[in-house]
Amino acid sequence: MKRPNAQNESQDEKVQNRLFKLGEIMKEKREKMRREIQENIANEYSFTPEINETSKHLALKYENAPIHERVINLLLIVDSIQNL
Repeated sequence: MKRPNAQNESQDEKVQNRLFKLGEIMKEKREKMRREIQENIANEYSFTPEINETSKHLALKYENAPIHERVINLLLIVDSIQNL
């Protein structure tokens, strides 16, 4: 059985590294193409969200308080109404 010498091992490593780098480059190109396709699809839609007046009023009423604070306030209001 013939034993590989250092030169053959070095060439094998070069081939492996070259193929690995080529694979990484191709992977990056595929990911870039996917992102571009998704961006193009998203750009086809002209929808722009608008906040209706009720939502604006509620946001001003609660001064953009975090939801956990708003829920507590709502529960206190409901509780006080039930106790009447």
